Amino acid sequence: MESRFSRRNWHCFLLHGLFYSLKRRLAPPKVFLPFICVAAGAPVFLAAMIVPVFNIAQRSSELLSAPLVSNADQRRTFVIFGITGIAMGLLLAIVAIDVSVPVLTVVCLGISAVLIGIGRGVGGLAHAALLPSLFDRPHRTHLLNILGVLSACAAIAVAFAAYHLFQGHDPLDSHLALAWLALAMAFPAALLLVFVVEPDKPRAAREDTPEPRAHGS
Repeated sequence: MESRFSRRNWHCFLLHGLFYSLKRRLAPPKVFLPFICVAAGAPVFLAAMIVPVFNIAQRSSELLSAPLVSNADQRRTFVIFGITGIAMGLLLAIVAIDVSVPVLTVVCLGISAVLIGIGRGVGGLAHAALLPSLFDRPHRTHLLNILGVLSACAAIAVAFAAYHLFQGHDPLDSHLALAWLALAMAFPAALLLVFVVEPDKPRAAREDTPEPRAHGS
């Protein structure tokens, strides 16, 4: 933490990680999407297929975006893009509940799974590349340890509050409330990355190689 930029990056990443972890814990795709499929009245086979669709979208986006992320000057842009994709997918899944046409419900949920998968794939890959470029290993370890404790405590508090607020209500209402809350967490998680200062990428090895001396110098 030698510079004020390093300190600002550390605090921004801590808050970003807290909001992002809450979003992930409140609406985990492999639990949230199948439940929404059943609750929305979609065909049963879709509830079984929705997680494989999500997995395919996530892995494919990782493979396709890897060259772009590795060569990007601003990797935080890809993290923001990933969070935006997840937020759009969550919103589309929530909308699918109110769609009364079964075909549109299936289409909305399928697109939602693809958007969330792409967002998780691109954003996760970019996040894994961005973090080591900002902090050395001790600072990363310290950051992740604090983040793990804070996010776990926050998730317990939210779950405890949701249990008492929605006790006796339709389970769908509580799941939708948690989905809306997860969607709300995406906005500060993405906004905080705007204030992160990324270091300049190191020059290519060939540029760092000193020019050969003239013969006889």
